[in-house]
Amino acid sequence: MKMLDLEVSDEDWFRDRLAVTRLADLAKTGHQHLDPCLISAFAERWNDETSSFHMSAGEITVTLEDVS
Repeated sequence: MKMLDLEVSDEDWFRDRLAVTRLADLAKTGHQHLDPCLISAFAERWNDETSSFHMSAGEITVTLEDVS
């Protein structure tokens, strides 16, 4: 991916997006380590009506493509 004539890896792009949404710690978690506080934070921001998370950066929806 190119941004402003600088090479930016997909991983760097993803980490930048996480930083904007204040979810940078999410990149540190794995399936073997589930942080109860992180899960609670997501649960508090879940909206049943739209099936999305309401975050400070806007509405976030997890798609099947994201999961794969």
